[in-house]
Formats: sequence, structure tokens, C-alpha cells
Amino acid sequence: MPLYLVRWADLSAALVTAYDEEHLLDVLDEVANPEGCRWTEYDGPVFVELSLPVDVELEQPDGSGRPVSPEQLRVGDLAALKNREGLRAVVPDADTAAEMSQEIMRFAFPHVHRVYWEGDDDIEEGPLREAVEKEALAIVSSAWRRAHAARSRDPDDRLAAVMDAPPRLVKHWRKQAEAKSSTPTGKKPGGRGKKKQR
Repeated sequence: MPLYLVRWADLSAALVTAYDEEHLLDVLDEVANPEGCRWTEYDGPVFVELSLPVDVELEQPDGSGRPVSPEQLRVGDLAALKNREGLRAVVPDADTAAEMSQEIMRFAFPHVHRVYWEGDDDIEEGPLREAVEKEALAIVSSAWRRAHAARSRDPDDRLAAVMDAPPRLVKHWRKQAEAKSSTPTGKKPGGRGKKKQR
């Protein structure tokens, strides 16, 4: 299954596996309307650490050189886990993770990438702010596309506006529904099909 690098319309990106682009849109729609997203297949490095949202402390060893015992562990507050916050994802401070960040930023945020990775060691706020403003223009473009769908006379576009989904995804869902409603042999419901030729 391909791994896709997705740039959301806002200033965020995601790595998502999907069978194809229609499936990718369907998966993204689980979170938010993917209108204005752009994506590419990603084959670069991946290094993400996942952890439970719980702090575990270790009482200071007594200096005897003995291994740590279970009695020395202290599990902290479980509120986040109890409230079903799920796993925490962190990009670690490692060379491979830095390569991943650079590859993701190159596609997802090219203006910021140029200032951040290709510029001087001392990043100046002016060029950085200008780069972020250019990246944020995707929010405006996405809003225009949504407004166009809401005003369109096309039924799929109008349904997309009501469902807060991209028209492309609504067209895909309609085609899937139409395919499921027809029989595999091409017979119309309630009709007689042709006999198979031998």
C-alpha cells in the first residue's frame, strides 16, 4: 500500500497509507474536509516515536549498583490516557528524523523549506514570516473552492458543500453506490438477464 505525504490546506502535513488517491481522500475525510490538500507518494525516511500519554518516573537508585526494581517505578497521572487521548507522536532528535523533516518540508512547505534549510544559519524573521504567509495562502484557495462548490448548480458539487467534502470525493462515492446497486452480471433489478453463451 503506498505511503502518501499530504499537505493540508492549513499549515500541517500528514503521512497516510492508502490504496489509491480516492481511498486517500476517503481516509483524509475521516479527519476533515480534504479540499485544498495536495499529496505525493512518499518514499523518504520515516522516524516517528510513539508513546503513551503517561509519565513514568524512576526513584533514584541507591548507588549500590543493583538493577532497578519494580518498586522504584512511579506511574504518573493517567488522566490523558483515561480520556482516550491515545498515542503521542514526536519527531525525535536524530539524523534520520531530520532527513524526514527536510523531505516533508520540501514538498509540503517549499517556501519555508527554502528559508529554513537552504538559508543562513541565523534565520531572520522577515523572510521567514513572508514564507509562512505564502504557505498560508492555501487556506484562502481552499475557502474559494468550497464557496464555488456551494454556489455550483452541479448536484455533486452542492452535495459536497452540504457534506463538507470535496466534490471529487462525492463523485467517487456516487460511482461506488451506483456500482453496488447494479448486479455483477449487468442485470437490471427485476429484469431478465441474457443467458450465458457456452
